[in-house]
Amino acid sequence: MCNTLSNPNHSFFEDAERQAAGSNLRLTTTVQPAAIAPIMASGTSFTTNENTPISFMPAGNDPQGYPIFIVVNTLPANGTLQANVTNPTTGASTITSVVLGTPYALGNTTFIYSPMYLYWGSTTMSYYGTNMQSATPSPNTTTQINTAFVNRKACLTYLLQALIMAIFRTSNARIFQIYSVL
Repeated sequence: MCNTLSNPNHSFFEDAERQAAGSNLRLTTTVQPAAIAPIMASGTSFTTNENTPISFMPAGNDPQGYPIFIVVNTLPANGTLQANVTNPTTGASTITSVVLGTPYALGNTTFIYSPMYLYWGSTTMSYYGTNMQSATPSPNTTTQINTAFVNRKACLTYLLQALIMAIFRTSNARIFQIYSVL
């Protein structure tokens, strides 16, 4: 029996060799290659209309087949970012605000960006991918989110009509006459 404590002059492997000499025992070791970081798609962009949330899922793959986790490190401005996380066992979904530094499983998580009311323009968010095996994560990836301007003329017309009705306490027919003068 090998006992390295009783013989401090020998290593575990030397004692194992001595015991295996003359027998059919074989010591086998397997060296696993070091885990490498996942590869994330870069330069992605998504477009939505003003006042309209958009759902998206970052893309990436792991060359060794490990599960990938997305870690958001900057939130998009001018709106909110939520994570819709699906439990793979039950299929139940939970929507929560994204917390910086929290890993979200790729494939089970959809991100939802909701622009601020009447905001239009462009914003970005950044994240990286990790497989929880590699010492280093993927490089930061930036995703651009574009929010398109929506013509609000119809909305403004409706608001103006409601305002005139409230001020003059008049009917739609009378509003048409007042509106045509404007």
